[in-house]
Amino acid sequence: MIRRATALSLLLMLLAGGSSITAFDEPQIDELAPRIATLLKDWDNSDTPGCSIAVVKDGTIIYSGGFGMANLDHSIPNAADTVFRIASVSKHITASCMLLLADEGLLTLDSDIRKWLPEISEYDETITIRHLLHHTSGLRDYTSLMRLLEIGDEDLFTPQQTIDLIARQKGLNFSPGTQHSYCNSGYFLLSVICQRASGKTLRQYADQKIFSPLEMTSSHYHDNHLEVTPKRATGYAPIGEGKYRIHETVLDHVGDGGVFTTVEDLATWTTALGEGRLGADLLQRLQQKFTLQDGEELDYGLGVIETRFRGQRMLQHGGGWVGFRTSLAAFPEQGIVIICLGNCSAFNPGRISRQIAALVVEGLVPPHLQRPARTSDRRDRDESSATAQEDAKAWDHRQVLGRYHSSELDRQWSIIHSGTTDVALVGFEGEPLAIAVTGNDRLTVGGWLKMQLIRDGEDAVTGFTIDVAGMSGIRFERMVEKI
Repeated sequence: MIRRATALSLLLMLLAGGSSITAFDEPQIDELAPRIATLLKDWDNSDTPGCSIAVVKDGTIIYSGGFGMANLDHSIPNAADTVFRIASVSKHITASCMLLLADEGLLTLDSDIRKWLPEISEYDETITIRHLLHHTSGLRDYTSLMRLLEIGDEDLFTPQQTIDLIARQKGLNFSPGTQHSYCNSGYFLLSVICQRASGKTLRQYADQKIFSPLEMTSSHYHDNHLEVTPKRATGYAPIGEGKYRIHETVLDHVGDGGVFTTVEDLATWTTALGEGRLGADLLQRLQQKFTLQDGEELDYGLGVIETRFRGQRMLQHGGGWVGFRTSLAAFPEQGIVIICLGNCSAFNPGRISRQIAALVVEGLVPPHLQRPARTSDRRDRDESSATAQEDAKAWDHRQVLGRYHSSELDRQWSIIHSGTTDVALVGFEGEPLAIAVTGNDRLTVGGWLKMQLIRDGEDAVTGFTIDVAGMSGIRFERMVEKI
């Protein structure tokens, strides 16, 4: 289905700094549908999930349609009005709500988050709302902490439990403002701040300030997993050749994700941003930069990433949660917005968006003329690892045997015998994980979790910290056995 939208040209001219936009060639529009169909042929089946696509040019949807099934149980196909969970693509909408709250004088971006979140630990340095928006707070990601607690993304874990979990963390990954590390905790906490600052849930606030005024009737923050949503796509995960299982969540968290919407409503949203219907400078403020303390300027704005694709500036963000994979990309100088929403964990919306961009964006550098991507330099890590092995002291496995407790995770783990001279960790996922020495009091568990032993003045092991999944310094204290 193809429909006309209000003008998006102002949006893209604002993004491009007022530069002119080349008119789109009408024959190219006519060829777009079959070319997109070719790209999506593997997902356009009656027995597979798939996606919905919209391509917007200068305020007009020049292509929209669906591929594969929104629901395999009842053979309901995806379409332009199918409702998808858009996962982290929600973040720029959450950021917009925070900017609107600031416009109302209900908060400022440089305020200490403990003004609204007094239960969060008081760290040595202040964490501000701005830090949350730019992923520079140093907070540990709650989705990674959940995995350490053996809580999956399909398990029940309430927003209040998540607040309590974040509040139990006594350490940060880094000092606020010194590094950038993608953190769902920050954007989830923004939803809590919204409610405490405005008296409205993020869902209520977004509906009042964004979705209802723009007549985005298929959009909302989904904060009740039991709620029926008309035309909603089911999320899926592959379980074998040609087979799928339902892959959904019962988490009611919003802010870091949680928006349910359609490709048509997202086209309306981007149009409204460009027209300044929610504030003349809201779009520019979503693109504001953050400079780390060492002077590095981030390419991550407020839920918007500025990058380049084959020589052209691109503003984009992707999302992935349970059985949904999503992408929103804009090419400002070209007046192009590409929206790709999928309902299978194996679907790659970023790749599809780039393939569609190759069809509609002018002036792209041919792939063979691009500068080769710089590969990671592993030399320092390899040399460091070798040095660590040389510095490792004689290993006495008996010194670490015992039970350990983390108040931050509220979990107890044990280090036990796993052989004559080997030890293993028990407590994570219920299976013993082999422990290996990698350096002076540095260990690895299961080949992926890093452990640093803590000793007292008499050289006895009193605990350890773990680093995993972008988190560092989670502390376990050795439990003293009663005699």
